[in-house]
Amino acid sequence: SSVFLTEATYSLCPLNDNDWLVDADSIELNLDKNRGFAKNAKVVFYGVPIFYVPKYSWVLEGRGSGFLTPSYATFNDSSTKKGSYHLRIPYYFNLAPDRDLLLATTYIKYRGFMYEGKYRQLFGRKVNDEGENEDSILQIDARYISNDWTSEIDRWFLDASLELDLNDKTHLSSTYHRVSDEKYYKEINHYDTTELSSNFKLSYYDDKNYLGGHILREHTQILDGCSLTCRQN
Repeated sequence: SSVFLTEATYSLCPLNDNDWLVDADSIELNLDKNRGFAKNAKVVFYGVPIFYVPKYSWVLEGRGSGFLTPSYATFNDSSTKKGSYHLRIPYYFNLAPDRDLLLATTYIKYRGFMYEGKYRQLFGRKVNDEGENEDSILQIDARYISNDWTSEIDRWFLDASLELDLNDKTHLSSTYHRVSDEKYYKEINHYDTTELSSNFKLSYYDDKNYLGGHILREHTQILDGCSLTCRQN
């Protein structure tokens, strides 16, 4: 149930096309646990070693919990007008076949630490007339910075959406997108947007009797002091 390798490299990429690989003194491929275990390992991306770990573990096939590849980026901070960077370390939880969770910690120079969580869950899979799978899905993306070092306020971001079939004729669609303050996108996400839209929509369709209708409620959060009319002008 296990394969043992010494002075070896391992990758899930196609043969002779290894975008990434693990280069280690020893590797165990445990088929029962569906995990690979490496000792004194270097993770190599496009031929460049990106980090070293004494012990490293990964999923051999399918999804599995574990650390994902860290990310690093540089940018110009819009408040301090100085060069800045952020370093993000994510961890993925494979909770069940129909749900997962991503947690991440990001260090942002001049801002501090940002904590992030992304949750996804599927409901009631069905097959449409074209033979394709259609899922009801809940998605929540939340981020939080406690006492931003530059602005000296708490910063947060929330993007939640729900697509849910209540029955064969009734569908609920909801999106909630809000941030703590009007400068969040410019200072934290590093791009400009003038507004965020949220909505709640309940739809009813009876194709057999040619009957349909919906109830819609919408809300817009204006960012950076610019209204929709201001943006159009």
